[in-house]
Amino acid sequence: MSLKDKLATKVFDKEGTEQSQKGVVLPMKPENILPIWQLLVAGLSAIICIIPIVINIYNQANN
Repeated sequence: MSLKDKLATKVFDKEGTEQSQKGVVLPMKPENILPIWQLLVAGLSAIICIIPIVINIYNQANN
């Protein structure tokens, strides 16, 4: 076994949270994945970024 493998297995064998060391590990549950306002802000910023590209393509097609 190489030195890298020995160090990696040693770290992963002895490390972990206190709960995982006790054997009680629960899956993580996010409270809110993406609130509505964050989706709206992301959509608005995407539209603002895409509008100049669409205008440029439209102008090039008409010339």
